Amino acid sequence: MSDFFDKLAKQGKELWESAVSTASELAESAKDTANDLIDQGKDKAEELKLKGQQKDLFTKLGEAVFNEAVNGEEFDKDALLDELKAVAASLVSLDEKRAAALAAKEEVKAAAEEVVDAVEDAVEEAKEEVEEAVDTVGEIKDSIEEAIESVEDKAEEATITCPVCGVVLPAGTKVCPVCGVELE
Repeated sequence: MSDFFDKLAKQGKELWESAVSTASELAESAKDTANDLIDQGKDKAEELKLKGQQKDLFTKLGEAVFNEAVNGEEFDKDALLDELKAVAASLVSLDEKRAAALAAKEEVKAAAEEVVDAVEDAVEEAKEEVEEAVDTVGEIKDSIEEAIESVEDKAEEATITCPVCGVVLPAGTKVCPVCGVELE
């Protein structure tokens, strides 16, 4: 019987440890998600900065082309194009970084869903085991009650009661030791 309770205690401990582990994993996932959101905010700020630089460079290019066409002023086209290419490359790099972060986020989400499913399955399994244990305990209780009833019945069969003083005596007693009456 103590094996049963030891097993039940062990299962309860394992379930608790699993729940704590899952909670830790979910907390870590929440922390990662928060950090991802912070990174996304930084990336958006960087994108806005780069788009502002790009706009400024287009304005600068337009003014330079205008001044060359109207006033005959020459400008360094290659330097301006190099600046535009650098800004465009930074924007492309930022988009690639976002795509990678999105893919990683989807992987984390899928992993978190798997963990939640596993925990739900483990809880359901533990619930079923506890229900089985409760049923087993009920059966043991019923067996003990039946055994007690059987012992009480046998005890009643193994005794006689003195008709004069009411004392309960072992079966087969010929004379009541209390009142001295002869028993059948």
